[in-house]
Amino acid sequence: MSIKKKLLLAAIFLLLLGIGLSCCHTALRHLEQRERQHCYGIAQSQLGYLTRQVENIFNTTRLLAEHCVLPDGGVADFDESARGVMVLREIRTLQLAPDGRIVYSYPPQPDVMLLDLFSDPAQKEGAIRSRDSGQPGIYGPYALRQGGTALLCRLPVYRGARGDAFWGFAIAVIDMDNFLANLAPAFSNKSRLRFSLFRRDGENGTPVPIAGCPYEKLVDPLEISSILPNGQWFLAIEPRSGWISSWHASILYSLAVLLSLLLSTLAFWLFKHIPQLAALADMDCHDPLTHCLNRESLQQDVSKWTASREKFCLISLGLTNFSSICEEFGYDVGDRLLQAVAQRIRSLLPRSARLYRTGHAIFSLLVEREATGPLLKTLNLQLTGPLQVGSHLLHCHLALGIAQFPLDGHAPDILLGKAEERRERDTREQRID
Repeated sequence: MSIKKKLLLAAIFLLLLGIGLSCCHTALRHLEQRERQHCYGIAQSQLGYLTRQVENIFNTTRLLAEHCVLPDGGVADFDESARGVMVLREIRTLQLAPDGRIVYSYPPQPDVMLLDLFSDPAQKEGAIRSRDSGQPGIYGPYALRQGGTALLCRLPVYRGARGDAFWGFAIAVIDMDNFLANLAPAFSNKSRLRFSLFRRDGENGTPVPIAGCPYEKLVDPLEISSILPNGQWFLAIEPRSGWISSWHASILYSLAVLLSLLLSTLAFWLFKHIPQLAALADMDCHDPLTHCLNRESLQQDVSKWTASREKFCLISLGLTNFSSICEEFGYDVGDRLLQAVAQRIRSLLPRSARLYRTGHAIFSLLVEREATGPLLKTLNLQLTGPLQVGSHLLHCHLALGIAQFPLDGHAPDILLGKAEERRERDTREQRID
Protein backbone atom coordinates (compact mmCIF):
# COMPACT_ATOMS: atom_id res chain seq x y z
CA MET A 1 0.00 0.00 0.00
CA SER A 2 1.32 3.44 -0.93
CA ILE A 3 2.15 6.10 1.65
CA LYS A 4 -0.79 8.21 0.48
CA LYS A 5 -3.20 5.36 1.10
CA LYS A 6 -1.65 4.70 4.53
CA LEU A 7 -2.04 8.36 5.45
CA LEU A 8 -5.61 8.33 4.16
CA LEU A 9 -6.34 5.21 6.19
CA ALA A 10 -4.88 6.82 9.33
CA ALA A 11 -6.98 9.92 8.70
CA ILE A 12 -10.11 7.76 8.30
CA PHE A 13 -9.35 5.98 11.59
CA LEU A 14 -8.86 9.26 13.44
CA LEU A 15 -12.03 10.68 11.91
CA LEU A 16 -14.05 7.60 12.85
CA LEU A 17 -12.54 7.63 16.34
CA GLY A 18 -13.47 11.29 16.78
CA ILE A 19 -17.01 10.64 15.60
CA GLY A 20 -17.28 7.60 17.89
CA LEU A 21 -16.02 9.49 20.94
CA SER A 22 -18.37 12.36 20.18
CA CYS A 23 -21.30 9.94 19.95
CA CYS A 24 -20.22 8.36 23.25
CA HIS A 25 -20.12 11.77 24.91
CA THR A 26 -23.60 12.56 23.58
CA ALA A 27 -24.93 9.20 24.76
CA LEU A 28 -23.45 9.66 28.22
CA ARG A 29 -24.91 13.15 28.51
CA HIS A 30 -28.29 11.70 27.50
CA LEU A 31 -27.94 9.02 30.19
CA GLU A 32 -27.04 11.68 32.74
CA GLN A 33 -30.03 13.81 31.75
CA ARG A 34 -32.35 10.82 32.03
CA GLU A 35 -30.88 9.96 35.45
CA ARG A 36 -31.32 13.54 36.63
CA GLN A 37 -34.95 13.55 35.50
CA HIS A 38 -35.54 10.32 37.41
CA CYS A 39 -33.88 11.69 40.55
CA TYR A 40 -35.79 14.95 40.22
CA GLY A 41 -39.03 12.99 40.44
CA ILE A 42 -37.77 11.18 43.56
CA ALA A 43 -36.62 14.41 45.21
CA GLN A 44 -39.86 16.22 44.40
CA SER A 45 -41.91 13.36 45.81
CA GLN A 46 -39.89 13.09 49.04
CA LEU A 47 -39.69 16.81 49.78
CA GLY A 48 -43.37 17.25 48.96
CA TYR A 49 -44.21 14.50 51.44
CA LEU A 50 -42.11 16.16 54.18
CA THR A 51 -43.76 19.51 53.47
CA ARG A 52 -47.22 17.99 53.86
CA GLN A 53 -46.11 16.36 57.11
CA VAL A 54 -45.04 19.74 58.49
CA GLU A 55 -48.34 21.32 57.44
CA ASN A 56 -50.27 18.55 59.21
CA ILE A 57 -48.17 18.97 62.35
CA PHE A 58 -48.83 22.73 62.46
CA ASN A 59 -52.54 22.06 61.97
CA THR A 60 -52.38 19.76 64.99
CA THR A 61 -50.75 22.45 67.17
CA ARG A 62 -53.37 24.95 65.97
CA LEU A 63 -56.17 22.58 67.00
CA LEU A 64 -54.51 22.04 70.36
CA ALA A 65 -54.39 25.80 71.01
CA GLU A 66 -57.99 26.31 69.91
CA HIS A 67 -59.25 23.49 72.18
CA CYS A 68 -57.19 24.28 75.28
CA VAL A 69 -56.42 28.01 75.46
CA LEU A 70 -59.47 29.93 76.60
CA PRO A 71 -60.23 33.49 75.46
CA ASP A 72 -59.19 34.81 78.88
CA GLY A 73 -55.84 33.01 78.64
CA GLY A 74 -56.62 30.06 80.85
CA VAL A 75 -55.98 26.45 79.86
CA ALA A 76 -58.61 23.72 80.05
CA ASP A 77 -58.64 19.96 79.34
CA PHE A 78 -55.07 19.88 78.08
CA ASP A 79 -54.37 16.16 78.48
CA GLU A 80 -57.68 15.10 76.95
CA SER A 81 -57.39 17.54 74.05
CA ALA A 82 -53.74 16.61 73.38
CA ARG A 83 -54.61 12.92 73.44
CA GLY A 84 -57.43 13.56 70.98
CA VAL A 85 -55.42 15.50 68.41
CA MET A 86 -52.09 13.66 68.64
CA VAL A 87 -52.83 11.11 65.91
CA LEU A 88 -49.70 11.64 63.81
CA ARG A 89 -46.91 9.17 64.49
CA GLU A 90 -44.33 11.87 63.77
CA ILE A 91 -45.39 13.87 66.87
CA ARG A 92 -43.48 12.79 69.94
CA THR A 93 -44.83 15.40 72.36
CA LEU A 94 -47.39 18.24 72.41
CA GLN A 95 -46.68 21.22 74.64
CA LEU A 96 -48.16 24.55 75.69
CA ALA A 97 -45.83 27.34 76.79
CA PRO A 98 -47.72 30.35 78.32
CA ASP A 99 -45.46 33.43 78.10
CA GLY A 100 -42.79 31.19 76.58
CA ARG A 101 -42.47 28.85 79.57
CA ILE A 102 -43.33 25.18 78.97
CA VAL A 103 -45.98 24.33 81.56
CA TYR A 104 -48.05 21.66 79.84
CA SER A 105 -46.67 18.56 78.16
CA TYR A 106 -48.30 15.43 76.80
CA PRO A 107 -47.03 12.84 77.47
CA PRO A 108 -45.52 14.39 80.60
CA GLN A 109 -41.84 15.34 80.42
CA PRO A 110 -40.59 16.53 83.78
CA ASP A 111 -37.16 17.37 82.42
CA VAL A 112 -38.56 20.14 80.16
CA MET A 113 -41.30 21.46 82.45
CA LEU A 114 -40.94 25.17 83.26
CA LEU A 115 -38.26 25.60 80.57
CA ASP A 116 -38.29 29.28 79.54
CA LEU A 117 -37.82 29.55 75.77
CA PHE A 118 -36.95 33.26 75.99
CA SER A 119 -34.00 32.53 78.28
CA ASP A 120 -32.80 29.21 76.81
CA PRO A 121 -29.70 30.03 74.69
CA ALA A 122 -30.54 27.47 72.03
CA GLN A 123 -34.13 28.67 71.48
CA LYS A 124 -34.18 32.32 72.58
CA GLU A 125 -33.54 33.90 69.16
CA GLY A 126 -36.15 31.82 67.38
CA ALA A 127 -38.74 32.32 70.11
CA ILE A 128 -38.37 36.11 70.03
CA ARG A 129 -38.54 36.18 66.23
CA SER A 130 -41.68 34.02 66.21
CA ARG A 131 -43.35 36.11 68.96
CA ASP A 132 -42.63 39.41 67.22
CA SER A 133 -43.53 38.30 63.70
CA GLY A 134 -46.51 36.16 64.58
CA GLN A 135 -45.22 33.52 62.15
CA PRO A 136 -44.96 29.83 63.04
CA GLY A 137 -41.53 28.31 62.89
CA ILE A 138 -39.79 24.96 62.67
CA TYR A 139 -36.44 24.65 64.43
CA GLY A 140 -33.75 22.08 65.00
CA PRO A 141 -32.88 19.35 64.90
CA TYR A 142 -32.09 19.22 68.62
CA ALA A 143 -30.67 16.37 70.68
CA LEU A 144 -33.24 15.43 73.31
CA ARG A 145 -32.32 14.77 76.92
CA GLN A 146 -34.37 11.59 76.91
CA GLY A 147 -32.52 10.40 73.79
CA GLY A 148 -32.86 10.83 70.05
CA THR A 149 -33.20 13.99 67.98
CA ALA A 150 -36.24 16.12 67.26
CA LEU A 151 -37.54 19.14 65.38
CA LEU A 152 -39.71 21.72 67.12
CA CYS A 153 -42.79 23.13 65.39
CA ARG A 154 -43.63 26.30 67.34
CA LEU A 155 -46.91 28.15 66.79
CA PRO A 156 -47.37 31.59 68.47
CA VAL A 157 -50.76 31.91 70.13
CA TYR A 158 -52.60 35.22 70.64
CA ARG A 159 -55.60 36.02 72.79
CA GLY A 160 -57.19 39.07 74.35
CA ALA A 161 -60.20 41.15 73.40
CA ARG A 162 -58.87 41.87 69.91
CA GLY A 163 -56.87 38.66 69.56
CA ASP A 164 -53.55 40.50 69.30
CA ALA A 165 -52.10 39.90 72.77
CA PHE A 166 -49.29 37.35 72.80
CA TRP A 167 -50.25 34.40 75.00
CA GLY A 168 -47.45 31.92 74.40
CA PHE A 169 -46.66 28.95 72.17
CA ALA A 170 -48.23 25.69 71.10
CA ILE A 171 -45.38 23.28 70.39
CA ALA A 172 -45.11 19.91 68.65
CA VAL A 173 -41.92 17.92 69.19
CA ILE A 174 -41.26 15.89 66.02
CA ASP A 175 -39.54 12.53 66.31
CA MET A 176 -36.88 12.60 63.59
CA ASP A 177 -36.87 8.84 63.00
CA ASN A 178 -40.61 8.74 62.29
CA PHE A 179 -40.51 12.06 60.44
CA LEU A 180 -37.88 10.75 58.02
CA ALA A 181 -39.23 7.19 57.80
CA ASN A 182 -40.57 7.82 54.31
CA LEU A 183 -37.06 8.68 53.12
CA ALA A 184 -35.59 5.37 54.30
CA PRO A 185 -36.48 3.24 51.24
CA ALA A 186 -35.13 5.82 48.79
CA PHE A 187 -31.97 6.71 50.70
CA SER A 188 -31.03 3.65 52.76
CA ASN A 189 -27.46 2.43 52.97
CA LYS A 190 -28.22 -0.08 50.20
CA SER A 191 -29.65 2.59 47.92
CA ARG A 192 -27.63 3.97 45.03
CA LEU A 193 -28.65 7.50 46.09
CA ARG A 194 -27.49 9.75 48.90
CA PHE A 195 -29.14 12.93 50.10
CA SER A 196 -28.79 16.04 52.20
CA LEU A 197 -31.84 17.71 53.78
CA PHE A 198 -31.00 21.22 55.01
CA ARG A 199 -32.13 24.80 55.30
CA ARG A 200 -30.15 27.98 54.73
CA ASP A 201 -29.64 30.55 57.45
CA GLY A 202 -28.00 33.93 57.55
CA GLU A 203 -27.16 36.41 54.81
CA ASN A 204 -24.73 33.98 53.15
CA GLY A 205 -27.26 31.17 53.10
CA THR A 206 -25.06 28.79 55.09
CA PRO A 207 -26.54 25.25 54.93
CA VAL A 208 -27.92 24.08 58.28
CA PRO A 209 -28.16 20.26 58.15
CA ILE A 210 -31.40 18.56 59.08
CA ALA A 211 -30.83 15.01 57.89
CA GLY A 212 -28.62 12.98 55.57
CA CYS A 213 -24.97 13.63 54.80
CA PRO A 214 -23.40 17.10 55.01
CA TYR A 215 -24.19 19.19 51.95
CA GLU A 216 -20.49 19.91 51.43
CA LYS A 217 -19.79 16.23 50.77
CA LEU A 218 -22.05 16.12 47.72
CA VAL A 219 -20.15 16.51 44.45
CA ASP A 220 -22.75 17.52 41.84
CA PRO A 221 -26.17 17.28 43.49
CA LEU A 222 -29.62 17.85 42.07
CA GLU A 223 -31.24 20.39 44.39
CA ILE A 224 -34.89 21.36 44.91
CA SER A 225 -36.54 23.47 47.62
CA SER A 226 -39.87 23.91 49.38
CA ILE A 227 -41.29 26.88 51.31
CA LEU A 228 -41.91 26.19 55.00
CA PRO A 229 -43.22 28.59 57.69
CA ASN A 230 -39.88 30.13 58.59
CA GLY A 231 -37.99 29.72 55.36
CA GLN A 232 -37.00 27.22 52.68
CA TRP A 233 -35.97 23.63 53.05
CA PHE A 234 -33.69 22.10 50.47
CA LEU A 235 -33.27 18.50 49.41
CA ALA A 236 -30.12 17.69 47.42
CA ILE A 237 -29.57 14.20 46.02
CA GLU A 238 -27.06 12.46 43.77
CA PRO A 239 -26.07 8.88 42.89
CA ARG A 240 -23.34 7.47 45.12
CA SER A 241 -21.27 6.54 42.06
CA GLY A 242 -21.92 9.79 40.17
CA TRP A 243 -24.41 10.63 37.46
CA ILE A 244 -22.44 8.61 34.90
CA SER A 245 -21.08 5.30 36.18
CA SER A 246 -17.49 4.53 35.27
CA TRP A 247 -18.37 1.12 33.79
CA HIS A 248 -20.95 2.72 31.46
CA ALA A 249 -18.34 5.18 30.22
CA SER A 250 -15.68 2.45 29.88
CA ILE A 251 -17.97 0.20 27.83
CA LEU A 252 -19.11 2.97 25.50
CA TYR A 253 -15.61 4.34 24.87
CA SER A 254 -14.24 0.82 24.33
CA LEU A 255 -16.98 0.15 21.79
CA ALA A 256 -16.15 3.41 20.02
CA VAL A 257 -12.48 2.45 19.70
CA LEU A 258 -13.34 -1.10 18.60
CA LEU A 259 -15.86 0.08 16.02
CA SER A 260 -13.36 2.60 14.65
CA LEU A 261 -10.78 -0.17 14.24
CA LEU A 262 -13.30 -2.44 12.49
CA LEU A 263 -14.43 0.29 10.10
CA SER A 264 -10.82 1.24 9.38
CA THR A 265 -10.05 -2.41 8.62
CA LEU A 266 -13.03 -2.46 6.25
CA ALA A 267 -11.70 0.68 4.55
CA PHE A 268 -8.29 -1.00 4.21
CA TRP A 269 -9.93 -4.01 2.56
CA LEU A 270 -11.89 -1.77 0.20
CA PHE A 271 -8.72 0.10 -0.81
CA LYS A 272 -7.15 -3.20 -1.82
CA HIS A 273 -10.20 -4.61 -3.63
CA ILE A 274 -12.07 -1.59 -4.95
CA PRO A 275 -10.53 -1.81 -8.46
CA GLN A 276 -11.74 -5.42 -8.76
CA LEU A 277 -15.15 -4.45 -7.36
CA ALA A 278 -15.42 -1.60 -9.85
CA ALA A 279 -14.55 -3.97 -12.70
CA LEU A 280 -17.20 -6.45 -11.57
CA ALA A 281 -19.79 -3.69 -11.32
CA ASP A 282 -18.82 -2.46 -14.79
CA MET A 283 -19.20 -5.98 -16.19
CA ASP A 284 -22.73 -6.19 -14.82
CA CYS A 285 -23.98 -3.26 -16.92
CA HIS A 286 -21.53 -3.08 -19.89
CA ASP A 287 -20.66 -5.22 -22.86
CA PRO A 288 -17.04 -6.37 -22.31
CA LEU A 289 -16.13 -6.24 -26.05
CA THR A 290 -17.39 -2.79 -27.07
CA HIS A 291 -17.83 -1.26 -23.57
CA CYS A 292 -21.34 -0.23 -24.56
CA LEU A 293 -24.17 -0.52 -22.08
CA ASN A 294 -26.03 -3.83 -22.28
CA ARG A 295 -29.68 -4.78 -22.84
CA GLU A 296 -30.62 -4.68 -19.12
CA SER A 297 -29.25 -1.14 -18.86
CA LEU A 298 -31.30 -0.19 -21.93
CA GLN A 299 -34.53 -1.40 -20.30
CA GLN A 300 -33.74 0.48 -17.09
CA ASP A 301 -32.92 3.68 -19.00
CA VAL A 302 -36.07 3.46 -21.13
CA SER A 303 -38.11 3.31 -17.91
CA LYS A 304 -36.33 6.44 -16.66
CA TRP A 305 -36.74 8.29 -19.95
CA THR A 306 -40.46 7.52 -20.16
CA ALA A 307 -40.85 9.08 -16.71
CA SER A 308 -38.71 12.18 -17.38
CA ARG A 309 -39.05 13.00 -21.11
CA GLU A 310 -42.02 13.88 -23.27
CA LYS A 311 -40.66 12.51 -26.58
CA PHE A 312 -37.72 10.35 -27.61
CA CYS A 313 -36.78 7.62 -30.09
CA LEU A 314 -35.37 4.15 -29.56
CA ILE A 315 -33.24 3.11 -32.56
CA SER A 316 -32.22 -0.49 -33.26
CA LEU A 317 -29.22 -0.66 -35.65
CA GLY A 318 -27.85 -3.91 -37.06
CA LEU A 319 -24.99 -4.91 -39.39
CA THR A 320 -26.73 -7.17 -41.91
CA ASN A 321 -23.52 -8.43 -43.55
CA PHE A 322 -21.65 -9.13 -40.31
CA SER A 323 -21.81 -12.94 -40.67
CA SER A 324 -20.38 -12.86 -44.19
CA ILE A 325 -17.54 -10.56 -43.04
CA CYS A 326 -16.67 -13.01 -40.23
CA GLU A 327 -16.72 -15.97 -42.65
CA GLU A 328 -14.49 -14.16 -45.10
CA PHE A 329 -12.00 -12.43 -42.78
CA GLY A 330 -12.36 -14.32 -39.47
CA TYR A 331 -14.09 -13.70 -36.17
CA ASP A 332 -11.19 -11.69 -34.78
CA VAL A 333 -11.69 -9.15 -37.55
CA GLY A 334 -15.45 -9.25 -36.81
CA ASP A 335 -14.82 -8.36 -33.14
CA ARG A 336 -12.56 -5.45 -34.14
CA LEU A 337 -15.22 -4.31 -36.61
CA LEU A 338 -17.82 -4.19 -33.81
CA GLN A 339 -15.39 -2.17 -31.69
CA ALA A 340 -14.77 0.24 -34.56
CA VAL A 341 -18.50 0.65 -35.24
CA ALA A 342 -19.21 1.28 -31.55
CA GLN A 343 -16.43 3.85 -31.38
CA ARG A 344 -17.66 5.57 -34.56
CA ILE A 345 -21.28 5.73 -33.29
CA ARG A 346 -20.14 6.96 -29.88
CA SER A 347 -18.21 9.82 -31.48
CA LEU A 348 -21.31 10.97 -33.38
CA LEU A 349 -23.86 10.88 -30.55
CA PRO A 350 -25.32 14.05 -29.00
CA ARG A 351 -24.49 14.53 -25.32
CA SER A 352 -27.93 13.39 -24.15
CA ALA A 353 -28.03 10.22 -26.31
CA ARG A 354 -26.91 6.78 -25.12
CA LEU A 355 -25.49 3.72 -26.91
CA TYR A 356 -26.14 0.03 -26.12
CA ARG A 357 -25.15 -3.34 -27.58
CA THR A 358 -28.28 -5.49 -27.51
CA GLY A 359 -27.31 -8.39 -29.79
CA HIS A 360 -24.44 -10.08 -31.63
CA ALA A 361 -24.11 -7.34 -34.26
CA ILE A 362 -26.94 -5.14 -33.08
CA PHE A 363 -26.76 -1.78 -31.34
CA SER A 364 -29.51 0.36 -29.84
CA LEU A 365 -29.65 4.10 -29.21
CA LEU A 366 -31.80 6.37 -27.07
CA VAL A 367 -32.05 9.79 -28.71
CA GLU A 368 -34.16 12.90 -28.19
CA ARG A 369 -36.72 13.08 -31.03
CA GLU A 370 -35.44 16.42 -32.34
CA ALA A 371 -31.91 14.99 -32.72
CA THR A 372 -32.97 11.69 -34.34
CA GLY A 373 -33.18 12.89 -37.99
CA PRO A 374 -29.76 14.60 -38.11
CA LEU A 375 -28.15 11.68 -36.24
CA LEU A 376 -29.48 9.05 -38.70
CA LYS A 377 -28.16 11.02 -41.67
CA THR A 378 -24.76 11.28 -40.07
CA LEU A 379 -24.66 7.59 -39.15
CA ASN A 380 -25.67 6.57 -42.67
CA LEU A 381 -22.83 8.64 -44.12
CA GLN A 382 -20.21 7.50 -41.63
CA LEU A 383 -21.03 3.79 -41.42
CA THR A 384 -22.01 2.85 -44.98
CA GLY A 385 -18.66 3.96 -46.28
CA PRO A 386 -15.54 1.78 -45.96
CA LEU A 387 -14.13 1.24 -42.45
CA GLN A 388 -10.45 0.55 -41.94
CA VAL A 389 -10.08 -2.45 -39.60
CA GLY A 390 -6.43 -3.42 -39.38
CA SER A 391 -5.26 -4.09 -42.95
CA HIS A 392 -8.82 -4.60 -44.20
CA LEU A 393 -11.15 -2.06 -45.71
CA LEU A 394 -14.66 -3.19 -44.84
CA HIS A 395 -18.10 -2.07 -46.05
CA CYS A 396 -21.02 -2.33 -43.59
CA HIS A 397 -24.65 -2.78 -44.56
CA LEU A 398 -26.98 -1.18 -42.00
CA ALA A 399 -30.57 -2.01 -41.09
CA LEU A 400 -32.53 0.44 -38.93
CA GLY A 401 -35.69 0.22 -36.87
CA ILE A 402 -37.17 3.15 -34.93
CA ALA A 403 -39.78 3.19 -32.12
CA GLN A 404 -41.15 6.53 -30.92
CA PHE A 405 -42.32 7.38 -27.44
CA PRO A 406 -45.16 7.88 -26.70
CA LEU A 407 -46.64 7.00 -30.12
CA ASP A 408 -45.44 3.37 -30.12
CA GLY A 409 -46.00 2.60 -26.43
CA HIS A 410 -44.70 3.25 -22.93
CA ALA A 411 -43.27 -0.04 -21.67
CA PRO A 412 -39.55 -0.73 -22.36
CA ASP A 413 -40.26 -4.20 -23.81
CA ILE A 414 -42.89 -2.83 -26.21
CA LEU A 415 -40.66 -0.01 -27.50
CA LEU A 416 -37.64 -2.26 -27.90
CA GLY A 417 -39.75 -4.98 -29.58
CA LYS A 418 -41.16 -2.56 -32.15
CA ALA A 419 -37.75 -1.09 -32.94
CA GLU A 420 -36.27 -4.56 -33.47
CA GLU A 421 -39.27 -5.69 -35.51
CA ARG A 422 -38.83 -2.72 -37.85
CA ARG A 423 -35.06 -3.35 -38.08
CA GLU A 424 -35.69 -6.97 -39.06
CA ARG A 425 -38.22 -5.82 -41.67
CA ASP A 426 -35.60 -3.45 -43.07
CA THR A 427 -33.14 -6.37 -43.17
CA ARG A 428 -35.55 -8.54 -45.14
CA GLU A 429 -36.30 -5.73 -47.60
CA GLN A 430 -32.58 -5.25 -48.25
CA ARG A 431 -32.17 -8.96 -49.03
CA ILE A 432 -35.11 -8.87 -51.50
CA ASP A 433 -33.62 -5.89 -53.25
